[in-house]
Amino acid sequence: MSKTTAALEAAVATIIENTPRDAKQPARQRVAVDRAFANILKLIAPRIRHFIRQYGLAAHWDDAEQCCAIAVHRAIEAYDPTKAQFTTFVNWQIRGELQSLRFRMMADQRPSARKVGAMTVSLDALTARSENEDGAVEV
Repeated sequence: MSKTTAALEAAVATIIENTPRDAKQPARQRVAVDRAFANILKLIAPRIRHFIRQYGLAAHWDDAEQCCAIAVHRAIEAYDPTKAQFTTFVNWQIRGELQSLRFRMMADQRPSARKVGAMTVSLDALTARSENEDGAVEV
């Protein structure tokens, strides 16, 4: 296990220990959780930068970083240390969030059919109407 993986496991264990099962959480525990979360984000920062570039979201860097922070938070909540290491689990959470962000961003950038003047044409009607005697299709 690398130093980074061991540090991540320790930080996640700190968060799990300081997160109570009931709704009330003392201020000291909240501070410990916030510090551990900031430490996790600092440790995972190179991986986050890599994934942001890999998914082509460099133009939307701030949004992508926020998505990654949400992914880390969700990974901490759902993490089970008996099933896998945290690094493996958080990688897939980050990938999923960035993929959904990329889908939302690219859908916003795609021009609508009206703007590009696209029209729907039935291929059956087109071929039935315009076949010549020699079988060529006129458009």
